[in-house]
Amino acid sequence: PDAHCAMTRGPSIETSIAPLRSFVSEPMRHGRLFLAGDAAHIVPPTGAKGLNLAASDVKYLSSAFIDHYIVPMGAAIWSTPEREILSYPAQSFFQFFDNHRLMHKERPKWRTVTGGSQSYVRKAAEALGNRIRTGAGVGRIQPFGNRVAVVLEDGHTEVFDEVILAAHSDQSLRMIMDHYEDQAFLLRSIRYRPNSIWLHRDPSLMPKKKNAWASWNVLKQEGDDICLTYWMNRLQGLDPSRPLFITLNPAAPPREDLAFHHYAFDHPQFDAAAEAAVRSLKRIQGKDNIWFAGAWMGRGFHEDGLKAGLSAALSLGGSVSWKPEGVEAWTPARGASVVHVSAEVSA
Repeated sequence: PDAHCAMTRGPSIETSIAPLRSFVSEPMRHGRLFLAGDAAHIVPPTGAKGLNLAASDVKYLSSAFIDHYIVPMGAAIWSTPEREILSYPAQSFFQFFDNHRLMHKERPKWRTVTGGSQSYVRKAAEALGNRIRTGAGVGRIQPFGNRVAVVLEDGHTEVFDEVILAAHSDQSLRMIMDHYEDQAFLLRSIRYRPNSIWLHRDPSLMPKKKNAWASWNVLKQEGDDICLTYWMNRLQGLDPSRPLFITLNPAAPPREDLAFHHYAFDHPQFDAAAEAAVRSLKRIQGKDNIWFAGAWMGRGFHEDGLKAGLSAALSLGGSVSWKPEGVEAWTPARGASVVHVSAEVSA
């Protein structure tokens, strides 16, 4: 109830690429692409879940449309190299695009939290008060009878009935790998990738024609890393006379006198192996009194992190003052096990 949202318009498929009709072999129907209504239309029905985004695996879409819209948009959304996007599962990928209206002719309307994510983080911190402990890094967790011991980096140990690991998958793996074989086996398939990020106001990292500037701008470059510039003035309603950009993985950094800060962030990689591992991990939630939460259990967005945390909390008997939509509560899988065959999933 305390959240404040601003509205922004997302990319239109027609204004993002031109000419549109040279890329799509099926005509527009009902204001959207024929294939957008059901992801099953895009891939052959037999064995569709095992297919990836390679052009030979999809129907109705030209290679040009995949190369100049689907792949750059997917790479931008998940901060993933373009060549790796082609190995993403086709059916779930296009279902995501359809759900977010990225395969529709009209522009979607997006809501953004006023003040950015720090606004709701601050609200949550206020509600939790002194129950939050900072500077208390966790070194590992391990069994303690039928409970769980949390060993801090300073050597101090505390014992709990249940533990929720609300961390990146690779961070959770480091904490559990010595004592929880089944969970660790699955987490190894859910990778993170580092990205170099610049906050700056150098327009050379935007499209050369200003009338082509968009909220997100993919810049072609050599190498594996996606280069993407966010136009923060448009995204957050900032003063347009003071341009501000965030660029991921530029081949060359912004001009020194126009750069404010450099960061390194890790982003999850949602390939077929990761998707299969997340499905299996959800089936063993609560095994050994260990639970997992994080945006990587969905599609990597803030909302996915919230849903995963709610699922874990509700499964442990927690409650909220509103009715969560699309949030499942799990039955603790106390005796479940994982068959260790291979973490690889062929596409």
